Amino acid sequence: MTMDRDQNFKKEIEPRIEWLRKEGKYIEAFLFLCAALEQELTKLIELYEKYASRMIGNYGRKLNLFEYRTNKFRKMTLGQLRDYLIIFAGNGNLIKELDYFIELRNDCVHRILDKNISTLNTEVSKNLNRYYRLLFWLLRRQNKLLNSEIRSHNRKSRKIRKTLAKTH
Repeated sequence: MTMDRDQNFKKEIEPRIEWLRKEGKYIEAFLFLCAALEQELTKLIELYEKYASRMIGNYGRKLNLFEYRTNKFRKMTLGQLRDYLIIFAGNGNLIKELDYFIELRNDCVHRILDKNISTLNTEVSKNLNRYYRLLFWLLRRQNKLLNSEIRSHNRKSRKIRKTLAKTH
């Protein structure tokens, strides 16, 4: 999330989620959490795209996956984001948790009238920890990619300084 989104989440959305949880309205809280998770998933994908472009750039080639993705898909669905993430992250535990999350989200959004609300509410309440674990995994991967980007910039900076030192 960007800084404005982070501040908005902390200031307005997080207190609302906590209030909904205290009131036992887990489905409603979960829907807010879904929006946050989708943002973090998109951010992770953007970081993977930048990482891939950097790696390809090391071989003198150019690659702009962000442009390709945004031209091909104006707005990707959660399932499309998941499929695209598999290209970068493989088909491991992160994807399995994401699959569970998507299924639960689809139950809350698309099949809510087909389900018993109190049963669905209980299911969501029991699985909020899985949501937070998934969010943690997404953020941890973002952190690793950002650290990799920082290291890359530091290496380039050292090269430039060495070159400048030789010329002066």
